[in-house]
Amino acid sequence: DITTHELTDFVVGGVYDAGGERLTGAGAMGLPQVVVPGAIDHSNFWTGQVPERYRGREFFQYNAQNLLMRTDAREMEELGRAFARRLNASTGPVRVLIPVEGYSEHTKRRTHDLSDNEIGAWAQPETDAAFIRALASNLSTGAVEELPNHINEAAFADACVAAFLEIIGTA
Repeated sequence: DITTHELTDFVVGGVYDAGGERLTGAGAMGLPQVVVPGAIDHSNFWTGQVPERYRGREFFQYNAQNLLMRTDAREMEELGRAFARRLNASTGPVRVLIPVEGYSEHTKRRTHDLSDNEIGAWAQPETDAAFIRALASNLSTGAVEELPNHINEAAFADACVAAFLEIIGTA
């Protein structure tokens, strides 16, 4: 499960919330899982419909309809705990691979406020580290492996395939 973004929208209240059961089905069935925090560095809102509580945050206008909000350290920590809770219930083997150079294509972008003033970098390793710490300290099943790659690098894709082949016993 490489793009687990819908869990971010569940936690934050974004528009692509797939519900509280996200990241539970394969584990409940005992299926082997390689899980990646793909695209958890943002939540989605419709343009012009950002809740008031988020008005002071960092954004990127992805397209005419979709506005991305950069997750902050508190949300990343909450996501780490949410991943751990769901994966701890798994009855099959679990590996979590972390692409420490970035969780989405947006890593190379700049953030803006809602008036389109540039704020800073989308890449925020210290913010992403909150997810890693919370996941590692709460995960009691499986393994967490930090890899020196960006999620979109071929080497990371190869590592995901290798990890999956290993846990299904065909490596």
